[in-house]
Amino acid sequence: MADQILANEVAHPVVGLLDQQRESLSDLSEGLAHVEHSSALEAEYISREFAPLADDLVGLGDFTLEPADLHSIWGRVLETFPNRHLRYSIAAALSGAYAVQAVEAPLWKTVPRALHEDFRNGFPEALAHDTEGLTIVRSRILAVSKSVGIIHSHERSKVSSELYENFGNGLGALAVRMESIAGEW
Repeated sequence: MADQILANEVAHPVVGLLDQQRESLSDLSEGLAHVEHSSALEAEYISREFAPLADDLVGLGDFTLEPADLHSIWGRVLETFPNRHLRYSIAAALSGAYAVQAVEAPLWKTVPRALHEDFRNGFPEALAHDTEGLTIVRSRILAVSKSVGIIHSHERSKVSSELYENFGNGLGALAVRMESIAGEW
């Protein structure tokens, strides 16, 4: 399976987006290196400067996040973004963009950016009672988690280790947030 994941490097729209924006994203990433070493200041910088990336990911439309897709994407993310907190945020934005693709209500498309900018309070209250949308989003978050688990259980490499750790923090936080919202209905 590990050989199959590695052998199936894929051309993916997210990789294309990262390549297209590589220079500006690298500049933003370098800017983060100049932020005073404070988790709060790093989080503020990431929320402010990288929020448009969440919109760009949603704007890609329908894409997949199968194990080979995630492996290709995360290889590119590791090349571009040395900061682990930023990678957590990108994992959450990527997972969020994937999760809202299948939901028809347009307001769902704002969720990845809204949560990126204000994770605790950014979820549009109007969606908290959209049980169909929440069900779809939760199932797609679970699908991403499953892909991450497949990679982690079948491959031991820098990409798989970083992917597991980055999604464990980024996707895990998103999943917990969705569960807390779902519990509020």
